[in-house]
Amino acid sequence: MISALGTLGVVGLSLGMNAQVEKKTPELAAVVELAAAPREAPKGPTRKARSSPVQKAARAAPSAAPALAAGLAGLDFGMDGGADAAMGVATNALLDQVGATVLSEEEVEEPPRPASRAAPSYPARARQDGQTGYVTVSFVVDIDGSAQDVHVVESEPAGVFDEAALAAVSAWTFEPGRQEGSPVAVRVRQTLRFELD
Repeated sequence: MISALGTLGVVGLSLGMNAQVEKKTPELAAVVELAAAPREAPKGPTRKARSSPVQKAARAAPSAAPALAAGLAGLDFGMDGGADAAMGVATNALLDQVGATVLSEEEVEEPPRPASRAAPSYPARARQDGQTGYVTVSFVVDIDGSAQDVHVVESEPAGVFDEAALAAVSAWTFEPGRQEGSPVAVRVRQTLRFELD
C-alpha cells in the first residue's frame, strides 16, 4: 500500500511539473526563416583519403635515437678508432637482420681495390685563403663496388673540406672486397689531403 501511494505521488508530482513548464512557454512574436546558400557539387569523383602505415608511423611519437644522435654529434669521447669500430658493429647488427654482413679491411681476405677515384675539387674559398688540411672519411664499399654510408670521421680544419671530400668519395668506384671468393661489403677508412701546389 505504501508503494502504491509513493507511485501515485511521483506521477502527480510529474504531472504538476509538466503543467508548470507548459504555462511558462513564451509565444514567439515573429518567425524568421533561415536558408543555407546552395553548395556547389565537387568536380570529379571524390574519394575518402586512406591512411597508410607510413603516414601512421609519421604521426607516431619520434624515436629518442635521432635526438640522441643529434645531441652527441660532433662530440669527441676520446675513443680514437673506437668510434669506427662501434659504427662497424652497429652496421653489422643492422645488416645481419637482412642477411648481409659488412666486414672491416682487416677481416676480409681480399680488400677492395680502387677502380675509379677522381680527386676532390679544392674549395675556392680555401684556395683563395691558402688553407690546407685533410678529411678522414669512413664508408662501405658495397658488393657492387659503390661507396655507401659515407661520413666524415675527422677533419682539419673542421668543415672546410668536408663537403668536397664527401662528394668525391661518393662518386668513387671499387673492385669489391672478397671473402671465400664471393664479393662482400667492406667498411673502409680513407684520409684525403688537401694541399696547394
